[in-house]
Amino acid sequence: MDSTKIISAGSTNAAVIRKGACSLVGYYIHNSNAAARVVKLYDLAEAPVVGTSVPKLTLPIPANGVSQLSFDEDLKFQLGIAVATTVKPADNNAEAVAAEDLTINLFHR
Repeated sequence: MDSTKIISAGSTNAAVIRKGACSLVGYYIHNSNAAARVVKLYDLAEAPVVGTSVPKLTLPIPANGVSQLSFDEDLKFQLGIAVATTVKPADNNAEAVAAEDLTINLFHR
């Protein structure tokens, strides 16, 4: 199992975590903002076009809160795991979060 840590910059933080067929095993995400923030996971081999690419999984993170999950059965991605962060959960939302709003830990293989 591998892990990836991302501390948000003042952007949508669009990035590829892992290329090729793989699985998400779990995550631990902390939101330090007084408003909810969103982490979007994509089945892509390149960075998503935030607001255009359709997420496989949308994770709202509560204000000043934590969201964590360990999957009993791995969540499979065919092309790769890509990530982005936004202020709102709509697939077409591309509003950037602030620097250090989110600390994202993704566990994958």
